[in-house]
Amino acid sequence: MNELLLSRSKGGLSLLARRLVFILAALGLAVALVYAHIDIKRMGDDYKGAILLVDRIFDLSFAFGLTAAAFCVGRRAARLLSLEYANIAEELSFSIMIGVGIIGIVTLGLGLAGCWRRFRLLCRSVS
Repeated sequence: MNELLLSRSKGGLSLLARRLVFILAALGLAVALVYAHIDIKRMGDDYKGAILLVDRIFDLSFAFGLTAAAFCVGRRAARLLSLEYANIAEELSFSIMIGVGIIGIVTLGLGLAGCWRRFRLLCRSVS
């Protein structure tokens, strides 16, 4: 496996290097979107300007990220349960539903255990 990741491709970059570049670019975009979102929230809800489009992109990417995380968690749980689907649409919808349920139960459990208190204090200090 390591030979596959470190071997050079036609472009000269290894598979690991290409993945790292993609991950760093996505992380940089996420940081920029979060910064723009926090900056707009500090300006107030009645802000009207060009950067407002970036805030809407943040909203869409956040929703897409949560959906992708729910899909990944649900698909993993479905594979552990050995579920089989008839088609792609069924796999997508059931995996997202199972993932949202698992993420919701974990969030509830962490809240009941009192683990969100530190996070709440951290959010108050940032805003």
